[in-house]
Amino acid sequence: MVKIESPLKYYSGMYSSDEDYGSSDDDYHSPTNYGFVFDYDGVLARGSKVIQGAAAAMKRLEVLRIPFMIVTNGGGKDEASKSKDISSRLGYKLDEDQVQLSHTPLRYVARHYHDQLVLALGPSSEVTAKLMRSYGFHKFILADDFHAQYPELWPDEAPKRSGACGGEGNSYK
Repeated sequence: MVKIESPLKYYSGMYSSDEDYGSSDDDYHSPTNYGFVFDYDGVLARGSKVIQGAAAAMKRLEVLRIPFMIVTNGGGKDEASKSKDISSRLGYKLDEDQVQLSHTPLRYVARHYHDQLVLALGPSSEVTAKLMRSYGFHKFILADDFHAQYPELWPDEAPKRSGACGGEGNSYK
């Protein structure tokens, strides 16, 4: 079993410098050993509508030097692109490290499995292959390619190969 590191540990001291935000006797000075994790979908925004007060809450946490991050079950983009999208919608600048996507844990998994063959599932072969490479996987097979290679495992017609697999060629028999 692979032990996955908690991404939140990286944020526990992120607002501990008084230089970054200034300080006064009225400010809260201590770095925290806790933080907030917000679900984006349904908590900070519903559909295309941002929940009133979402950006103000994040600004308040920043002033208090309380770390926070946003999680979303959305995928299909890298963290940098998604953080820009969410920042634009919320009207609040987020760092890419403050946004965790459904596939972000692959970054940590790749440390252990980067040279082992893994099956990669995702919205499209091109997007999935790009994300797998960005996380550091060198050997992977996409669902469409696996399906084409082993059509007997599916009751329907085998798809054409995507050709977007990682590693050496597309043959994994």
